[in-house]
Amino acid sequence: GQLGSQDAMGLELQQGQIDMAMIAPTWLGTFYKPVGILDAPYIYRNLDHMDKVLNGPIGRELYAASEQKSGIKVLDSWYYGTRQVTSNKLAMNQAEFSGIKMRVPNSPMFFEAANSLGAKPTPIAFGELYLALKTGSVDAQENPLPTIDGSKFYEVQKFLIITDHMVNSIIPVVNAQTWSRIPAAQQQIILDALVEGRKLNNDRTVKAENELIGKFKAAGMEVYKPDTTPFRQQANEIYKKYVGDWGQGTLEKIQAVQ
Repeated sequence: GQLGSQDAMGLELQQGQIDMAMIAPTWLGTFYKPVGILDAPYIYRNLDHMDKVLNGPIGRELYAASEQKSGIKVLDSWYYGTRQVTSNKLAMNQAEFSGIKMRVPNSPMFFEAANSLGAKPTPIAFGELYLALKTGSVDAQENPLPTIDGSKFYEVQKFLIITDHMVNSIIPVVNAQTWSRIPAAQQQIILDALVEGRKLNNDRTVKAENELIGKFKAAGMEVYKPDTTPFRQQANEIYKKYVGDWGQGTLEKIQAVQ
């Protein structure tokens, strides 16, 4: 956080002021719009599907094209977690979500995710979010369970609503010129280490997700799982809206990955 927001770090990375960072794929969409599909709501069936897309031919092709535009090289793709909603107002459908002011990161796909639920998206810096929830500046927020735990949002939120609206990744990236100055043998060591890091990170994140609902219940939260079918149907409208940015057929390629 001392290096600034994700947007600030991305620009510093592009300019070579910092060498490496961990960012969300959606940020690369600033330079190459088709990458934006990788953070779309309800685009992945599960973690395995996301991993095969991002670390397979589709992800590599999109990241390579993005590098040409941005000068930022993607080295791997890790699991950040599946995003869920916490709120001080219970909502089980789009009509009920329509009365909820929900904090989201300042990025188009997160706004679209909130819209698919029916909520009112409100951008607030992550560092200010706990206080915003505590004071009621916003009613709700959405993040993976480990992030909810780490930031203690369960202390200031009554309800956990399992929406599974985004299976999120976090990507280790490097300034492309910095990377080009590293000898090939050392590049391979870094890449191999990142694959091992991915396995460890993903396993730990899944383990935490499996354990944390019990912790939140013990802390006094009420947990609900709505029917997500209407949310997924609304997400289909988002895909139609962005097909011009993402490219015809890209969605179908992602859905076809087994």
